[in-house]
Amino acid sequence: GDHRDLHKEYRRQRQMCIRDRFIRMNDGISLNGPEKRNAVICKFADEVRSLATEYESLLKVYFTPADINRRNGDDFIAGLALVYFHGVGYTISDKTLWSAYAAGSTEDNLVHKFVEDFRKFINTFPDATVIPNKNTVLDLFSIVKELNDNGYTIEDSSEFMDRFLEVNAELIVDETKHHYNSGRDATYKELLRSREVRFNNLRYSLIIAKGEFDPTKYAVKSCL
Repeated sequence: GDHRDLHKEYRRQRQMCIRDRFIRMNDGISLNGPEKRNAVICKFADEVRSLATEYESLLKVYFTPADINRRNGDDFIAGLALVYFHGVGYTISDKTLWSAYAAGSTEDNLVHKFVEDFRKFINTFPDATVIPNKNTVLDLFSIVKELNDNGYTIEDSSEFMDRFLEVNAELIVDETKHHYNSGRDATYKELLRSREVRFNNLRYSLIIAKGEFDPTKYAVKSCL
């Protein structure tokens, strides 16, 4: 009966979601992108929704209860999934998120791998909630993914986190303007306000280069 119970629970969740949507539509509140995507029936939507529920205590650090109700936490996790599958140089936009939510997309087919590694990531850094900005969580996630892709496993996660936070603290008070677009520049602190791809790329390289943060110092290379 386990499988049936699970199915029942899943149907109940879906009905709750649908009910919430109708309530809001009746109140004249138009649905945002994350809410519309949440209603899609595919593995990717299901898994993102479950992770958002499971890790609500982490999301609460960065999102108000109203934002969480409007699925902005799901949207944040879906953005991490895009970085996971395509790297930090990939655009996280309404368009790329919609294509991830398409049944049969790469993200949809391989979402179980993301879920497994996302859990691993949270277990490696149980104190991730000390990170002051959600886009810094994205940066940490990108750095860890890159490490893993290069065959490294983090050995000393608390030293890793301490150094990562130290570098961030130094960069946040640094008033240097960094060039990110023709004729446009921003301080590191200003770069934290968005997960726009140019900002993500620039923050990533500043943490590693300017912050002299060498993630491999806290990791071991696994023998293949």
